[in-house]
Amino acid sequence: MGGGGYIQNVVISPTNPKRLYTYVDVGGVFRSDDGGKRWQMLHGNLPAQAGIYEVRGLLVDPRDDKRVLIAAGSQWNAPLGIYLSTDAGKSWKKTLTARFMGNGDERWTGFILARHPQKPNTILAASEGDGVFRSTDNGNTWQSLGQIGLHSTDIRFDRANPNRVWMCAQPFKGWVDGRDITLNSGFFRSTDGGTTWKKVSETSPTEILQDPKKTAILYGLFNARPHISRDGGDSWQPLENGLPPREAAHSNTSEARFNALAAGPDFILTASARGTFYRLKSGESAWQKIERQGLEEIYEGEEWFRHKGGGYGWALASITVHPKNPNHWFFTDWFAIYQSFDA
Repeated sequence: MGGGGYIQNVVISPTNPKRLYTYVDVGGVFRSDDGGKRWQMLHGNLPAQAGIYEVRGLLVDPRDDKRVLIAAGSQWNAPLGIYLSTDAGKSWKKTLTARFMGNGDERWTGFILARHPQKPNTILAASEGDGVFRSTDNGNTWQSLGQIGLHSTDIRFDRANPNRVWMCAQPFKGWVDGRDITLNSGFFRSTDGGTTWKKVSETSPTEILQDPKKTAILYGLFNARPHISRDGGDSWQPLENGLPPREAAHSNTSEARFNALAAGPDFILTASARGTFYRLKSGESAWQKIERQGLEEIYEGEEWFRHKGGGYGWALASITVHPKNPNHWFFTDWFAIYQSFDA
């Protein structure tokens, strides 16, 4: 799966920790049944359509490791949509037609599929310009909730109050399906589960994360730098103590660029776009750099092909903390998936 672009995330099944899914901007969707040692592709079972291998989101049912939703599509073709598998990717059924851009701008950031933390059959999907959709039957059917014309990059339920939902959107101007279009940005909040929305601010983080212990605290990435909100997203302040200083223009592989956030039971993680990790204890304000002690880039007896080019961590896209083991982490970048068992 290192043949194209970003590997966008690792999604762990809550009911079967050995079963992992991952999705790639131009490379489809994969499953591992042994905790990430080996992977098999699943997109050969999707319909043979242009753009089907560009996957922007993936969601696993917390009660059934075989039930998985993906959001697929390209900016260069007609909209595709959301596909449902009930047999771990052996077969798929389309349940929504809407535009998603698996290879679009900000594809490495945020989650555009979100599940209600108390009502697992309720799911929100933030599409590319076609608005927000809600399913109350676990992805079988969908209802449009409006919010047309946004370049959505992240949507999250509040764990403490699931009637509250946040959505991030970034500005977009580009060529989509034969037309030059503009999509709007903003940071939005809903207090009725996504039925109606209020724009909190014109500028928005690309993605947000709720503190694992203090749910009133949010973390967000603005211009690839961490910020913190202590008032549910109404206001934001930089959270950069312990991080490398800003650069005038940081590239996709800069030590000053931060594309991802993740949380363990009592800590928050971020990492530079060169794979340098930083840890923040819940409630504190200074990041602690994690000094890497070793790195193995031999996979099944062979040297990983990006190794000599310095590929480790390049344009790091996501971080996942295993829910059963806070010392077991995954990250994805332009080319590969890495994992650590010792934090």
